[in-house]
Amino acid sequence: MRSILFVYLTLLLSMIDYGNVNADKKKVCIIGAGMSGLVSVKRLAEHSDEFEPIAFERNSDVGGFWIYTESTTVDEHGSPVHSSAYKNLRTNVPKELMAWPDYRNFSGDERSSVPHYLVLQYLRNYTAHFNLRRYIRFNVLVESVAPTRGPHRHWNETKWVLKTRDLSTREHDHTICNAIMVCNGHLTKEYVPVVPGVEKFQGKAIHSRLYRKPEDFANETVAILGASDSGLDIAVDLSSRARKIYLSSRHERLASKLPSNIEQVPGIIKVSGDEMIMSNGSSITADSILFCTGYAYDFPFLEDSCGIGVSRGHVFPLYKQMINAEHPSMAVIGLPTVASIYLLPRSTSWLYCEERCDCQRTTR
Repeated sequence: MRSILFVYLTLLLSMIDYGNVNADKKKVCIIGAGMSGLVSVKRLAEHSDEFEPIAFERNSDVGGFWIYTESTTVDEHGSPVHSSAYKNLRTNVPKELMAWPDYRNFSGDERSSVPHYLVLQYLRNYTAHFNLRRYIRFNVLVESVAPTRGPHRHWNETKWVLKTRDLSTREHDHTICNAIMVCNGHLTKEYVPVVPGVEKFQGKAIHSRLYRKPEDFANETVAILGASDSGLDIAVDLSSRARKIYLSSRHERLASKLPSNIEQVPGIIKVSGDEMIMSNGSSITADSILFCTGYAYDFPFLEDSCGIGVSRGHVFPLYKQMINAEHPSMAVIGLPTVASIYLLPRSTSWLYCEERCDCQRTTR
């Protein structure tokens, strides 16, 4: 993350007119104050003589994804809940690897994988240590972002107009800046595949983003679609309260031993009433369906003129998976998911599985 931000910072520095010692500082707007947003603000603040960072955060605190709430609908402002964290969530990488090189101080005595509230506390401590709150405007929602080019239409003459709304006062405002860093995360918009008949299912059918605690499924039979990180993790988390769990996947069966009330089944291709038909022709019945099918990239505030598109899980056109090729003064931070970086959450269930089921697991 730091090396990627260095590339972008170098690009922004090229915008500075060093021949004019009185040149105004470049104003850089950061959308989001989660992990990506905080490290972006910090890097810009290190060059405060050249940049003026301003971060906009829709929540009342830093942390983004790691702000756990039992609500699955709206927050205190009546806006859709942003976080998809759940009660027993823990990281699936050691905190020693998660901590940034310039701040290693994770609180608590726990080693290795830690619960979500310790990650949030780390982010709060990081913010306080580097005095970053002075750059962040909380409870402010970015509603739209659009570029305006100078008379010569050169990329470094582009200005950005952000229209915002204060969620506390409901007042609208706008900000003009020289560069944009998009740090809104990618674990909010649900990806739900088309399963014929599921719309007529009489039980509960939800995406894993709305999952909070196993008690909500006590004594139920639950069908989980998807056996990747979240699917397997939630299945084991549920096993302490659910009567039966069907873990459905289109891929090969997991070799690890699972709790006795979890049964691996083929992919579900359609739903008929409370019956689910699988790819091998067999069927199961369940009280609830959980779609652990991942997330889609989403930038609802970016106007078409920003030049950013999303298709089949790809954001384009980006240089080095970060810099907007149409407008190089915009960067999208933290997109790669298959990497040993911060956003790799998992709950206590993988620990439960290792300790009680002799699973052979590795972390990514």
